Amino acid sequence: MGVFNETCSGCFGDFFVWICRLWGIVTAVVSWGVGVETSFYGHYLGYYLISVACVTTFLELVFLINYCVLVCFSPDTCCVSLWRIILKLDDWKKGFFYAALAILCFLHPVEVWLAIIPGIMLVLSCFFYILKTFKTQAEKEKVRLAQRPSYDKFDDLQDDLEIGDTVINPHGTISIMNEETLAGQQDILEC
Repeated sequence: MGVFNETCSGCFGDFFVWICRLWGIVTAVVSWGVGVETSFYGHYLGYYLISVACVTTFLELVFLINYCVLVCFSPDTCCVSLWRIILKLDDWKKGFFYAALAILCFLHPVEVWLAIIPGIMLVLSCFFYILKTFKTQAEKEKVRLAQRPSYDKFDDLQDDLEIGDTVINPHGTISIMNEETLAGQQDILEC
């Protein structure tokens, strides 16, 4: 039952990541269209929507650009270190950034009613990326637990039991082993 739940949650998590990405790309496309339409009619909000579309397009295609950066540049270059900073803008950070971008879309709903559509889509993207944070945190926790070194509890127990010539018995009494007892134990071990 536990393996089934892990497999289903992993499958749903991967599916949800792609839903977030595809929804973000659709949001960028809608923002492009509404921005061009609104700027064609001379409203300043159209230029804002075009800039939102540029930013959204870049942020949603980061996962594709990441493969190109990793292939084209060596890991110790300045470009890769700058790219790592860009990669940190993901999950809840990207969600709140989208929420901030969506605020101006609702500024003049009577004059530019089309701007409400990309605004709502940005708010939904915000919600999706905040939910995606839980999946990412669960994966990080799973990796962290897998990297935790395992230990042999009997090694620690053996170190605790033998302190010099004294041995602590399980009953809590201390007995001192002399040379004869140790020699007898060595004979047993050699057989």
